[in-house]
Amino acid sequence: MDADETWSKWADASAKLGTLADATQLTTSQTSGGNTNVGIVAGGKAYHGQRHSDGTWSAWGNVTQFAPGIGTVNGMAFAGIGEELQVILTSTTGLNKHGIRDSEGHWSNFGDLSSKLGKDIATSVDAAAVAGEFQAAIVTTDGKIKHTLRHANGKWDAPEQVGNIPGTPATVALTGSAG
Repeated sequence: MDADETWSKWADASAKLGTLADATQLTTSQTSGGNTNVGIVAGGKAYHGQRHSDGTWSAWGNVTQFAPGIGTVNGMAFAGIGEELQVILTSTTGLNKHGIRDSEGHWSNFGDLSSKLGKDIATSVDAAAVAGEFQAAIVTTDGKIKHTLRHANGKWDAPEQVGNIPGTPATVALTGSAG
């Protein structure tokens, strides 16, 4: 959706950003000011591009470089909270990390989420902004759903395992709210 709240037609973002081989996942989120953030996991690394509110695009940037020790990335999720983009990266070893991209385009170092989500290997990850706070959830290889919340003051809730889900979940999806 454009800044004037009209829908634009689908277009080939790779024509603006470039092509990444072996892409396995896509995530998107908006930040205030109308910037649309696009994330791709490709070749075991995480990449970020941005469509600015004026319609111009940035080039792909390698996000993995800000998450030392993560190894092979298998999942990525975005949530825009105000001018910040909050990001979860998951790895094939169970080392999951969280980082923030500020409005100036600077990335924080990614922190370890072992105490927030455990050291489980995630088969699916998603994130959302809910009432100005960051929510994250993963599905583990044994079908458990784990959830945590990062408050606006930077404090994290203890992780919780979502129960009473019929079957063995393979994916998770979160949605945000205005506010």
